[in-house]
Amino acid sequence: MKVGRYMPALACCVYDYVVPPPGYAFAEKRALPMLKSAALYQVEGWGAPYFSFNSSDNILIRPHGVWMLAHQDIDLLKVVKKVSEPKSSGGLRLQLPLIVRFPNVLKNWLEYLQLAFNFAIQSHCYEAHYQGVYVVKCNQDR
Repeated sequence: MKVGRYMPALACCVYDYVVPPPGYAFAEKRALPMLKSAALYQVEGWGAPYFSFNSSDNILIRPHGVWMLAHQDIDLLKVVKKVSEPKSSGGLRLQLPLIVRFPNVLKNWLEYLQLAFNFAIQSHCYEAHYQGVYVVKCNQDR
């Protein structure tokens, strides 16, 4: 993104805490209540049960989906703040934008799919061999 544009997915939660690198700017500061952000980004439609918003309007990640306790949620703002802090403060001094990967989300979803197939196989008395194959896009540059 260039100066004058902003990153809407992060603008609601990081503009007070992280200084953007040169060439980046966040949206103007405005209050977005939790329900407004959830509706704006349609998180319940594409991200449940792995992604949601907390009462502070921060994005929460639940890498193990519904099998996690509330206190185990990962607050994305805290992750961004920690990795952008100077190394002298225990951070990693990374610059925005960041790519944050949560491999447990994919692992959990594949386990859920496998359980669903196993249930269908048993309930329909399917006797042939079944081998699930899931194509996963990988980054050639890594």
